Amino acid sequence: MNQTPVKKILKLLVGFSMSAWINAIINFILMPVITRVIEPSDLGKIDLFVTFCTMLVYASTLGMHQAYMRFFADNLEGITKDNLFAFAVKCSTCGAGIATIICLIFNKNFTESIMGEQSNHIWVLMALYIFITGFIAISKTRPRMYGNVMSYTVLVVLESLSIKLCYLSLLVTKDVYYSLWVLIFMVGVLMSICLILNRKQIFISISHIPKETKNAIFIYALPTIPVMFLANVNTSLPKIFLNAYFDAGFVGVYTGCLTLVSIITLIQAGINVFWGPFVFENYKSQQRLIQSMHLVITFAIVFCGLGLLATQDIIYCLLGNKYRMSQAFYGFLLCSPIYYTIGETVGIGINIKKKTYWNIVTTSVALISNLVFCYFWVPRFGNLGASFAVAISSIVMLFVKSFIGERYYKVVENPIKTCLTITLFFTGALFSYFFNSQILIRCILIVILMLALVVLYLKDIKQFICQWNIR
Repeated sequence: MNQTPVKKILKLLVGFSMSAWINAIINFILMPVITRVIEPSDLGKIDLFVTFCTMLVYASTLGMHQAYMRFFADNLEGITKDNLFAFAVKCSTCGAGIATIICLIFNKNFTESIMGEQSNHIWVLMALYIFITGFIAISKTRPRMYGNVMSYTVLVVLESLSIKLCYLSLLVTKDVYYSLWVLIFMVGVLMSICLILNRKQIFISISHIPKETKNAIFIYALPTIPVMFLANVNTSLPKIFLNAYFDAGFVGVYTGCLTLVSIITLIQAGINVFWGPFVFENYKSQQRLIQSMHLVITFAIVFCGLGLLATQDIIYCLLGNKYRMSQAFYGFLLCSPIYYTIGETVGIGINIKKKTYWNIVTTSVALISNLVFCYFWVPRFGNLGASFAVAISSIVMLFVKSFIGERYYKVVENPIKTCLTITLFFTGALFSYFFNSQILIRCILIVILMLALVVLYLKDIKQFICQWNIR
């Protein structure tokens, strides 16, 4: 029997969320150990290394993983699925070379920010990590497009596990620098696996791809470079400010909180992975389905976020005592992944119409707002100021992306309902902060918000179930 469209979507959602579930299990097992035996300052230094590298790695891919996904199902002249992948890999390799030069030029700045002292070798570590993880990023896109849930899950889980094991390696190395070499070794092994699995496609000749086709790919891909760079800078700004005004210990506490925030990726990961490929394949004939899925996604991500706020006291038992002060701003950090997920659904029109330059605008606006708020709040309020800046900038980005994306492809049928949903969660974050020590009152208020959300979406949920015959 053929599956209904929504059943197929839900199957993909569950499948591509598996990596998040496994990562969550790994976090539940390892984070209680890591945050009890690793000092916040050491954890903060490793996280700063990964942060600075991540700021460069997706830019170094030259937007090719985005272009591969966008043109995978298109019939461009001279393009096949295999030579498109080879083209993406070879272009990203050139980008990694440019990133290496940047690391060498700014070695002193990176070293002092990460290690707090001068070193002549940190640029080598950064260059290797950027090259390796850039290749892995391209490789992860391929199983996404083919619907190969198992391969994608294995790659994501192993990449995430390598960072956790890098933290734990401090118990043996006693030195952050040597632990970073352990991280390079582990992601290097993962890269070797990707290379073996994709060896036939990687070395396919791209000389037969017409110049016009290459230009079309670059026109789409290149505007995503500043977008990805600015997006990563936006995510990293709070850590940079905390390290500048305080020390790596504050970054470590912030990172510990982010680990618990990542629980929301149990929902977010599957959505983000399947949404783009699904929309690009169906936007011409299934707009009503896409609008219905937006409602379901918005309800699900916000409901789960409120559920995390209601149960945060249980969740925080995972962290060691030195990291538990972050519970006060936990709700504000949850705003970012939740609003980002909603923004990805409502702003998809930008990518459908290939107007990717608008992503530069939306990301820049969010970055500027985050920069301003961090500048004024982090020196005064520390981690609390950083988290609040993240929350406000994520709201700004959501509204700007919605305004622009809806001009090209209408996803939101009821803007008022979407605004109320956003407000409900931010109210929950405020309750989480102001009633942080009053557990019963906080839980009651957040449960009331969850009930209000159910009432707000009850009609849509019923229609969704009836219309698409989900039993």
